[in-house]
Amino acid sequence: MLLLFSLLFSLLSLLPFTLSVPTSSQDCSYSAPGPHYFYLSNITYASHFIYSTPAHLASSSATLSFDFYNSAVPYTVHCSAGSIADPYQWFIGKETYQCTMPEGAGKYARASFKYNGRDNGELSVNQTWFCEGARFLGSTTGSLKLDCKTEDVTAENFTWPDSRLYRTVDTKCQPGTMLLVPTLGKDYCTQGSGC
Repeated sequence: MLLLFSLLFSLLSLLPFTLSVPTSSQDCSYSAPGPHYFYLSNITYASHFIYSTPAHLASSSATLSFDFYNSAVPYTVHCSAGSIADPYQWFIGKETYQCTMPEGAGKYARASFKYNGRDNGELSVNQTWFCEGARFLGSTTGSLKLDCKTEDVTAENFTWPDSRLYRTVDTKCQPGTMLLVPTLGKDYCTQGSGC
């Protein structure tokens, strides 16, 4: 009997220590109350045009990049895309760009985005992650508004042929941020099943 009381006393003495150990973890299933969000930071956009003559666009390019944090997971994803094609085909919302997943994100974790620079800067992002035996997909769309400046330089007294470039147009934007609330879906595909 004395041994039983001694054991019980020992267990009770450990109770305050057990309750004081932090038990917080990432709310990977979005099940807990509170804010659930996607946070995009360091969003940068730039474009560059070179005209060799008034009638000839010699080259053009555009880039968009940002860091993508999902409150459901303990890592940040980097997303970026560029285009050197016809500027009328830049970021028109049709192409899906894959983001770079960090080590530890899991073999089947994915993130991607679409950007439509013509339609009010519509930026759509989504991410797939695994939690508690299920695959989750979060997706959302927002309007990207950046503080941008354009420098447009035309060569004076240009006559062809001329060793100079006729015109350059450079647009650069200050890094921006977006806070978005995703729509959530899930299924019971597990990481080991190859889905």
